[in-house]
Amino acid sequence: MICIGCDFVRLRCRAGLALTCLLVGACESGITPFVDGGVGRELVILGDAQLGLRYGQTVELGVRYVLDDGGQEPVRGPVRFSIFGDPGGSTLSRDTVPTDGTGDAKATLTAGSQEGAGFSVHASAAGAADAVFDVSVSKLEFVTIDAVLTDPLPPPGTRSFVAALFAGKTCADVPVTPQLVGASRDVGPVPTSTSTLTFRNLLSGTYALVGRLESMDALVAYGCIDLAAALLPPGTHLFVPLALVPSSPDATGSFTLTTSLAAARDSRHDARFASVDIVDRCPGHAAQLLLDVLVGDVDAARQALIDAHRGAAAPSTAGMSTVSCRSALVGTDASLDVQLGTLLELAPTGGVRSALIGDLDAILKSGTLTSTLRLSPTLAHIEDTTATGQRYEATHTALAVAFSLGAAIDLAALGVPARVAYGVAATALASRLFIGPHVLGLGLPKLWSQTFSTASIAPRLPALTDATWSGWLRATVGEVQHGGKTGCAAIEDLVCEQSGATGCAGTLVAACDDAVTRVGDALETTFVGDAGIGLSGNARLVDSNADLVAEMLASGTFFATGPIDDALVFSGTRTK
Repeated sequence: MICIGCDFVRLRCRAGLALTCLLVGACESGITPFVDGGVGRELVILGDAQLGLRYGQTVELGVRYVLDDGGQEPVRGPVRFSIFGDPGGSTLSRDTVPTDGTGDAKATLTAGSQEGAGFSVHASAAGAADAVFDVSVSKLEFVTIDAVLTDPLPPPGTRSFVAALFAGKTCADVPVTPQLVGASRDVGPVPTSTSTLTFRNLLSGTYALVGRLESMDALVAYGCIDLAAALLPPGTHLFVPLALVPSSPDATGSFTLTTSLAAARDSRHDARFASVDIVDRCPGHAAQLLLDVLVGDVDAARQALIDAHRGAAAPSTAGMSTVSCRSALVGTDASLDVQLGTLLELAPTGGVRSALIGDLDAILKSGTLTSTLRLSPTLAHIEDTTATGQRYEATHTALAVAFSLGAAIDLAALGVPARVAYGVAATALASRLFIGPHVLGLGLPKLWSQTFSTASIAPRLPALTDATWSGWLRATVGEVQHGGKTGCAAIEDLVCEQSGATGCAGTLVAACDDAVTRVGDALETTFVGDAGIGLSGNARLVDSNADLVAEMLASGTFFATGPIDDALVFSGTRTK
């Protein structure tokens, strides 16, 4: 199995046909180009392609020249036999042989008398790949190596085992390549997870034994072991279990990531959006929030009178978000919450409530983060069979955030602190990239607030000087009318009318004003906090051209914590 002239011979054998092998690749200098057009041709080796000869021994080398159409129709024409490497005195009886009626062509090889000579004989014909015989000549016993390969990936039987033997080399001398360059035998897909590939008639010496697992000619697992000369004295038959480690395309370089920042209100189980949920879902809307605060600022007697005209509270659940809503009726009458809510809705500013909530939801659900993930390899490499995969150190840099409303926000120009995560651990294993926990300081709630203010409230309410939730609420309350009064005085008039006018007038305006401030602050908690967003996840490494370099990250998922507590999808495109 040694090709002295160019260091390799490639031999593919069908499973179960150990003695009938088709040589599909060899030393580049010996390959005959295929003829364009028509049916292809092939040279099939007759007998054994791995030959061990004693000094002066002769052997007949035979090939069958046929059409490559499955029918094995013989082809007439000359077949050339050529020696590659140092023959050590070995000779061929003829260099050109015409095929007979069955397509067979044969030449006699006579071994020389030099110890350790290793060479190959190529049979070549027009339109066919060379057939290659590997020849070893020695007065000593030859060596046999059985490489035992195990498929590390479930399910077995859908991939191909490949073994390669490199003479006079170590694993450090043999780079991992998309396509194998070396003495190799491929047993093809088999229904078991383990296969034994045999190299016979070898000379005693040092070898690097490589094992590969290939799927559609792409490398999916790899292993290599050094075999010292001391392990292979003449006459040795060595069984070598060779562990294969799932391999991944190299991800070294930079990728531009696009990550969804979708955050639906009803997917959260915390209280961040509780006040907005009440304004959205409860019959009284913002009136319920105002009355909840207002009753806390009055004496117990007045509080009891007000509560008597408010509906009972009951849970309202949407997704994971649950709030307590006052009912719309007290008996058969509209509750105080609904009556006040109606006044708020009739106010010009209050009338855009539903539209504002729709805008907020659109912002929350449409967030997209653009970032750069730069990966630098650490000490473990694909050929390191003791490693758990290719390890990287990553730098993740947030560049911009965009929502369905408003312009994209340049985080660098905005001066967002800690938008870069350094020293992130990452591992590539079985064509997946695993990205370790890290934090990007996006200040996402503030970005929600900025976009909501500039792209929703300001365009819908251009006269509003304070384009915030609290500004909207104060303006809405200021427009409420009842009993010839406006603002908090109108709200006091309604509440006193419902709860009993005696001793009520002039006692609720201050409480109402305090309620407006406190409810506005509660609505703003939606946008409070600048803690970063925690991320960890994985993606599939896409190597579409099988060159062992990933050009894309696909089917990615980040598991997020912080302002968003959910699974976020992402993808990446190599930039360099």
